[in-house]
Amino acid sequence: IRIMFLCDLGSPWQVTFVKKFLEVDPDSLIVYPKIINNKSAYISLEKEALTGPLKAAYLKKQVKIVRIENRLLDRVLAAPKAVRTIAAEYRPDIIFSMYGGYLSYLMMHAGNYRKATYFVGSDILLGGFFKTKIYNQLLLRYLDISFFNGKHLLDRAQKYYKKSNMVANYIGLDVKEFNIESRLEGKNRLYICTRGFTDLYNNDFIINALSHMDLVASGSSFVFTSSGPNLEASIALADQLIDSENRLRIRFLGGVDRSELVNLLREASIYVSMSKSDGTSVSLWEAMLSKCYPVLSNIPANNEWKFGANMLSIDLDDSKFLAKELERSMNSFAEFSDVLEKNRRLAIKKASITRSVKNIRRQIIKRALT
Repeated sequence: IRIMFLCDLGSPWQVTFVKKFLEVDPDSLIVYPKIINNKSAYISLEKEALTGPLKAAYLKKQVKIVRIENRLLDRVLAAPKAVRTIAAEYRPDIIFSMYGGYLSYLMMHAGNYRKATYFVGSDILLGGFFKTKIYNQLLLRYLDISFFNGKHLLDRAQKYYKKSNMVANYIGLDVKEFNIESRLEGKNRLYICTRGFTDLYNNDFIINALSHMDLVASGSSFVFTSSGPNLEASIALADQLIDSENRLRIRFLGGVDRSELVNLLREASIYVSMSKSDGTSVSLWEAMLSKCYPVLSNIPANNEWKFGANMLSIDLDDSKFLAKELERSMNSFAEFSDVLEKNRRLAIKKASITRSVKNIRRQIIKRALT
């Protein structure tokens, strides 16, 4: 299939996804609309992606970067024109936007081709009246096929518009990256949060909880791995709320590469995510594969993966309660051996990106191209 992907090479899962697709359809084209000076929740992986997973495709000119000034006219007019020119030269069987926000806008203005979108979370769940009630309805009506990161996201989308070519399909990830041993001896008293510093991911709620914890006395530490537009403000909040000795046990890394992320997850015992809303979280799968005990916000996408005591759900209304549950989970970590192994097996079974790509390709051929 000649597929033209619109994707963000700053997103680890999108890089992994298109890399896997190139293994099946080596003539696929990857278009990266890069907005200059735009703050992202990700560390920029452009260089890493183009010298690593996508190097061969880049050298063959199958990766095209559209550089967009962060100005309204450039985003609305110049960028769609550039994408339309690329599509006219490539003549794809289908254009596939890897997100339902701005990438889908570029896709809709790329010309008269079959179109698909992968909805992953906030592109369906968040936004004002125009985005949720008008834009998404128009987009869903316009698409030849649409994919949704989990059943909860599909159910939510079908409240806007419902037709037969809407498919639930987990994003997936490369499970081999997280090939840890079955034992837990390498774990430390480390909490980890890998979510970006945006309002959606709600990391300030975790910082408020840390202000009620004595990390020094418990011999614990906490690491935030990601970047994002709210990072500096969140660091300032931690400096304000947390005493100096405990503050020294909290690290803000501002973005890490994949190998460092894998090593930190192997070391950590407790994974923390207080997202206000989400699709099925790749970050949660990474934690499950790494045998971190998940302490999560009580939202539907997280609860799809909850059975018994395999993870803890927290309401987003009491940071002192979160602090207490974090300490209790860390002190009880040795008791979680069985559920952590079950979590890992579940993630291996459900989270394979190879399986995800095969299913998406099959559904595109069956529902959009025939």
